[in-house]
Amino acid sequence: MKKFLLFFIPGLISVFLICGSSLAWQGRMAGMENPYGLTEDESDFLIHPALITRGKGLDFYSNFDFTYTGISQWDIDIDLDGFTGVMGPPSNPYSIRESFDSSGDQYNYRALLGPAFSLGAGRMGIFFAYEGMNRDIDGDADYPVDPSFWSDSSTSADYNLESDIDDFSLRLIYGLPVDVNCLNLGAEAKISYINEKQSSEWENNAGRYVLNRPNVTIRNNWAANTLWFQLPYDSDYWHAQFKASANGQICLDSMGPIDVTLSFGGGPLFSGDNEYKYETDNLGIGADLDADGDVDGFDLGGDLWVRVPVSDKVALPFLVGVHYNEKIRDGEGQVSTPNEFPVFINPDFNYEQKEESFVIDAGGGVDIKLSDSSRGTVGLFYTRIESSNDMEITLDYPSGFPSALYDEKVPDYDENRVTLKLGWETDLSSTTTIRTGFTTFYGFIEKDFEYNLRYTPTPLFETDTASLDGNQWGIMASIGGTFKLSSITLEPYINAGYKNLDLDGDMELDALLWAPLFITITENGDIEESREEWFVGAGLSLLFGN
Repeated sequence: MKKFLLFFIPGLISVFLICGSSLAWQGRMAGMENPYGLTEDESDFLIHPALITRGKGLDFYSNFDFTYTGISQWDIDIDLDGFTGVMGPPSNPYSIRESFDSSGDQYNYRALLGPAFSLGAGRMGIFFAYEGMNRDIDGDADYPVDPSFWSDSSTSADYNLESDIDDFSLRLIYGLPVDVNCLNLGAEAKISYINEKQSSEWENNAGRYVLNRPNVTIRNNWAANTLWFQLPYDSDYWHAQFKASANGQICLDSMGPIDVTLSFGGGPLFSGDNEYKYETDNLGIGADLDADGDVDGFDLGGDLWVRVPVSDKVALPFLVGVHYNEKIRDGEGQVSTPNEFPVFINPDFNYEQKEESFVIDAGGGVDIKLSDSSRGTVGLFYTRIESSNDMEITLDYPSGFPSALYDEKVPDYDENRVTLKLGWETDLSSTTTIRTGFTTFYGFIEKDFEYNLRYTPTPLFETDTASLDGNQWGIMASIGGTFKLSSITLEPYINAGYKNLDLDGDMELDALLWAPLFITITENGDIEESREEWFVGAGLSLLFGN
């Protein structure tokens, strides 16, 4: 795929350079660390389709960027301090001390190409876009011997986590001026094909290999628990989105016209396919699963921008955004020759994984024209993020054997974040403009995991919970410019940043086990998660023409 893009994108650029004029656009915002809504920009119509009416003539737009992220640390440490037993002697009488130490790399790619032109009484835009991500995490785990895997004397393992996303989309944008400078309407239709995959491989020092462990609790089958980091899946689907937009002005006698822009929309996921592939090998005794299913879901959201002029040089922008996303993957299959339990029978495997996210973003700032050749922006935002990732698995065994139900929340996530944005640009000459930007944020986070196991019709169960809280903060900076060389204008930019996550909390395990008497155990402990990452990126927008 990446080799295809290396030839496809330069080819499209060459066509645009030959066929007509081009207008650089997103490079200006990226050079100021993307202060969308704080200062007016040509590329605003990517968020609000009605604003495409501000353009004139035939323009070809192009923007490309690449970001490398080094994940220098992503660690999880677990410390369960023994347990108390009721109705019988405790089995597995040891405390759990487990650590996951990870690091890796992530690559992000983006490209957008397309023309905008007059059509009828309005203006039309046709854009092809690509977004991609590749992440590779390697780690080492240390833990006590796990007796739930017979013949498994391992106390350490190596694991690998991979994530890949390819998102190809076609965007059709149309804007219609109803009343010049007073009301503009717009609409967008977007169709995307998305392929996304996550996998988790585990290999311990006793020779046991596990791919995509689907069902894990702390005490029962917990040794390959990479679900702290990510859930495995292999999905592709189509996503249709529709957006309506309006831009107008409110005129007051005491000040200039207040600019108001509102857009809202969403759409379904459809024609989705999902595969869950699981493999394990324990000293030559293995199990495998290939479960097939579907992908469904939808998204819904809107953005409101209000721009209040204070004077000819000062404006106060205010922004509000609300967005909701839901995605459901499912699958069914049959596990062959399982070794999770000391019986060789083939259970039916059924699962459903549901992802949800809800984001509210609100804030405002000041946009100041400092002189005829320079301007600055500053903005302060509050963001509320809620997300959940729940997976339910049922293993149905033949008559006479109990069925197993796993219900896992991995995790429920809440964050309250405050973000400060600063941007500045100045014209050094008629051919050169320099700009820079800075962003910093601080977030308060709560993160809850829950692993539930039930054997029916028996009363056996296990419930493990982990509740973490703490903070996340980061800083990002960028620098860019516009350079006009005869009929060619280049807008390059570079950026860099650092993020830090630090969480800790409590764990609790409650279980009713067969050992061989029914015993109830309770265990408490601590859990910590830490993550550090830094990134560098670069991009380019192109202008060919005036």
